Amino acid sequence: MLISFPEIMLNVGILLGYVSTFCLWGVPVTINRRLMLGLGGLLALALVGGVLIIRALHWLVVQRRTNEAFSVLIKICSSDEEAELDKDLQ
Repeated sequence: MLISFPEIMLNVGILLGYVSTFCLWGVPVTINRRLMLGLGGLLALALVGGVLIIRALHWLVVQRRTNEAFSVLIKICSSDEEAELDKDLQ
């Protein structure tokens, strides 16, 4: 699964590009390019935010502040059981 994940995300990104082009079809060209660039920037910021959260959790565990790391996991995960599984993996 880990090997195919980048390929899946690449295809999802290509699909999102086509969908965003379709959604912005009737918009004037000068605004269309800016909106496409802005949408790409928002997705990039979301990706950076996800990486920073993961690194923050890792830093908390390295600093032996596992209770704080677990509380962050509870806030991020959709259920307490999922957070417990993630805690056990660490």
